[in-house]
Amino acid sequence: MNYVSVIRDRLNSQTLGTPLSWAAENGHPEVVKLLMSREDVELDASDFRARTPLFFTILNGDEGVVRLILSRYELNSNSLENSWGTPLSVVITRGQVGMVSLLMGWKDIILNRLSTVGYSAIYLATWGGQEEILGILLAREDADPNL
Repeated sequence: MNYVSVIRDRLNSQTLGTPLSWAAENGHPEVVKLLMSREDVELDASDFRARTPLFFTILNGDEGVVRLILSRYELNSNSLENSWGTPLSVVITRGQVGMVSLLMGWKDIILNRLSTVGYSAIYLATWGGQEEILGILLAREDADPNL
């Protein structure tokens, strides 16, 4: 597959995001690696709904690509998307235990950040009946069960 022509033909950075976002959303880890090999790739560039490459990778569910994107130090892992909230709130809502563990292991994740509609990660896990996820969240020293 000629990834360059596919990306060029399908992308409009003002509406669909960046080439990295597209590759992350559509499950092309080799393209993600190739794009991330450049220091000038903006990991926090977002589309019109404030979705970043990390957010698209979370939606795709590929833990390997999430690890790859998290490996870049300048990433904002707590960015807010307009309707879903943070990457952490997305994986909690979807019940993705492995992805929650992965994100909770990231040094910069803010557990007590409220989503765009005012819900905390702990609230979302409780509301969704996600006992295993709730246990992971509450195990963190900075967890605030009152949010």
